[in-house]
Amino acid sequence: MKFIKNVFNDIVGKIKKVYQIAPVTIISMLVLTIITVICFDNFNKVTDYVVVFLIFLTIGSFLTESLNKQKIIGYSLSSVIALIFTILFNKEGGPGFWTGMYAICYGSVASILGVYFRYKASNKDLQNYVTGAFVSICKLSVIYGVISIGVLIIYLLVNYLLLEDLDTIDFLERIELFILGAYYGPSIIYSIFIPDNETEGFFKILIKYVLNILVLIYFVVIYLYIIKIIFSGDLPSNEIFSIISFLFAVGLPVWTMAQSYNQKKLVFLDKTNNIMPYLFAPFIGLQTYAMMLRVFSYGLTTSRYLGLMLIVVEVAYIVLYSLKKADKTFLVLVAIVVVSTIIPFINANSLSNYSQSLVIKDYDMNANYSSEEMSRFKSAYSYLLHSEDGVAYINKYLTAEEKAKIEKSTYYYDDYKDLVYLHASRSSYGLTIDVDGYSKMYEMNINGYDSRGTSIDKYFKEIQFNNESYNIYPLVERYIDHKDNLNRYFSDNYEYIVDENTKIILKSFDLDYNSTNNTISSVYIEGYVLKK
Repeated sequence: MKFIKNVFNDIVGKIKKVYQIAPVTIISMLVLTIITVICFDNFNKVTDYVVVFLIFLTIGSFLTESLNKQKIIGYSLSSVIALIFTILFNKEGGPGFWTGMYAICYGSVASILGVYFRYKASNKDLQNYVTGAFVSICKLSVIYGVISIGVLIIYLLVNYLLLEDLDTIDFLERIELFILGAYYGPSIIYSIFIPDNETEGFFKILIKYVLNILVLIYFVVIYLYIIKIIFSGDLPSNEIFSIISFLFAVGLPVWTMAQSYNQKKLVFLDKTNNIMPYLFAPFIGLQTYAMMLRVFSYGLTTSRYLGLMLIVVEVAYIVLYSLKKADKTFLVLVAIVVVSTIIPFINANSLSNYSQSLVIKDYDMNANYSSEEMSRFKSAYSYLLHSEDGVAYINKYLTAEEKAKIEKSTYYYDDYKDLVYLHASRSSYGLTIDVDGYSKMYEMNINGYDSRGTSIDKYFKEIQFNNESYNIYPLVERYIDHKDNLNRYFSDNYEYIVDENTKIILKSFDLDYNSTNNTISSVYIEGYVLKK
């Protein structure tokens, strides 16, 4: 009991402390959590405005309170920016593509700079700051996990023993969401603002002798792979880029933290930790080869663009590390985010579109292309067709006849362009079911994993549940007729009388089907079956 009391007091103490340091960030986060928990899936126009405003206010306040200077100006700017994004995100037709890009840029830059400023304010070196933040997050995450699992167990006990298995899943989701926003969110902020100073013992073993050695083994395997391709003459695998990128994403924080445990008299493992960035350098050549091979073959895409930006970050980090300025990598990340999202002409979307346009520019419908060449045209055309501003390049370089010819054979796109997606649901929170006249009620969950390719009428005329067959096709037919405003129609038409002894009450309805031949792609139904 004393242990639980100490843990509780520790949690409360940390929340109070982070509230004193970052009051607006924490209050915004808590209010956002409370509104989300109360409204859940029943938001209206007012709450939409408030939620968007609070999200961006939280982001801006985090940066302001991390900098800890000129707070009034920072809060004012954060509020103005939050208001602008709130208006843009709630305008008629929803936010445009570039609004989303500016939001991603703002959120990412504010978050990266916020962490950077807190690191600078901590008066710790980078290794000790990262280790302290990691240890704090780990400790608080364990407590969060225990609380979440405990709430789940209590919910299951109450639900199955006292409430006779009524569907109260929404209530559980709200509780878990509240714990996430009211405890775990502030805990992450606390860890960034106040890194843990007690990093010895278990965490030293975990970081230096477990994670660090696993990363070292990862290095050895890749070096053996390099030796293999040198002697065999094989080309590097296409997957090598992802494998090395994962190593950098995981290895960088691990070897950075491991360096915080270096002894005054360096032993072998300490010396290895210090040269890890240099040992990683040859891998960048493999990454560059694998990525440029794809770019030269099929042009630049957003994912390939981001891959190249990752290589830039890796090179910058190694150079800065050699100059003993590895912490400046934060600023390189900020520059990469800004360039990739919003800088005209050279952002990921614009440059990728331009690269793909150079591919279709050379298309000649009268030429006899090889399958590989045609694959390039197909890939570029499909990419531009689905990217922001890409259609302008298609219209610029292709005639109507050329577009028609490419569209007839546009690989995977043809499989999906005729699909119709129907979804309708209603909250089960506070749901009441009229069972008057019926003696039995069964919960119904139908996942039509084996229904793909079956005609809609055939499937729904003989839908199977509890070894019985039901015909609900007339109801499904009405849903299809009202597909443009299905949620509104569904809210008043979720009950269906199957026969004099059976009624079906739907909670959610999902159907993906091909509009050309009316065959099912997937179906999922939740609800209840009432029997007399």
